[in-house]
Amino acid sequence: MSAVFRLTCLGLALSSLGCEINTKIDANGSVKGSVDGKGGGGGDGGGGGGSGQAISDGAVLLAATDGSCGNIWRITGETQSCDDCDLSFEVSLEAASEECFEVGDLGGDLVFRNDSAYFNGYYWGAAAMLDGEVVWYTYEHLDGPYYSYYYYGYIYY
Repeated sequence: MSAVFRLTCLGLALSSLGCEINTKIDANGSVKGSVDGKGGGGGDGGGGGGSGQAISDGAVLLAATDGSCGNIWRITGETQSCDDCDLSFEVSLEAASEECFEVGDLGGDLVFRNDSAYFNGYYWGAAAMLDGEVVWYTYEHLDGPYYSYYYYGYIYY
């Protein structure tokens, strides 16, 4: 099953549940701002994960809320230990599609704590963790100058 198909199915499922998915980012693709409403907050999680378990499949979709464009990155990497989270990955994001703007490949830490996902410290959405799988989606909006976006993502490890 392709990453695009999985992300589309995830998006349709979340939309059918009435989840509001609306995020904004700045011109270079970095998430900036604060989260209003649900998600994005929380204190410290427990100690999370060991290190070295590889991601077997993963992707994240950043799409304009008006449907005009979307960017997709394939996610690779492995788990790493963390003191203040539930689960953490050191990741590489390889650009697979760049319709909204060209950002290119990215890298950093994808961290899950208190039912939220963060990439390099920026809120990416509400998260659900199952055995060997994590999914996330943007629940509320973040402020940015150009487009309103939402994120859908998943990782199998």
